[in-house]
Amino acid sequence: MIEQVFLLSLLVISFIIVLTESMKRAVVYLGLFSLVCSVLFLLYGAPDLAIAEVVVASGLSTILYLVAIKKAAHFTIFVVAEQADGSAPAVPRPIERMLGHIRPFLVGKGLICEVHIVESEISQILNDGKADLILYKLDDEIFVACGTSQACNLDAIESLLQKDPALCGCVRIDRAFGYTSAQGGSLWQKS
Repeated sequence: MIEQVFLLSLLVISFIIVLTESMKRAVVYLGLFSLVCSVLFLLYGAPDLAIAEVVVASGLSTILYLVAIKKAAHFTIFVVAEQADGSAPAVPRPIERMLGHIRPFLVGKGLICEVHIVESEISQILNDGKADLILYKLDDEIFVACGTSQACNLDAIESLLQKDPALCGCVRIDRAFGYTSAQGGSLWQKS
């Protein structure tokens, strides 16, 4: 009976690993999966295999994966959500559409794309220095603000967004290079 519980938990953990959005969480769940496997090895009478599973798969490989993820290139996007009276913050539809273009593009370039939905002021996000890109809506315009100086990615994102006619009202405010934009013309023009 106890073996069946552990086997069922392996199945549940494997689905959680596959469905998890965060790589770090997936690695931690993978370590948990290995730990449950080691308990099963003990139940089946293989203590030497259980010890190896705990040390190598659950311990060492989890740590190595987490270090590798930490050292991987990240691209952090902050989305400033709108908040109606007393309701939960919501991401405007045009920004959701932009994220639908930007995420696969960044993943295709080998970057880990992190999206944070916040209610902070733009100046506070810029001063924190953690954002590579800030998306927000002001009146009827969508603004794209550059937080850091990863200009090569931002220029590629600009050309990607220009291909979608519904997103041509974007504006970039680039603190590092003095970019602001105007309606019409290029999305991002040097001021």
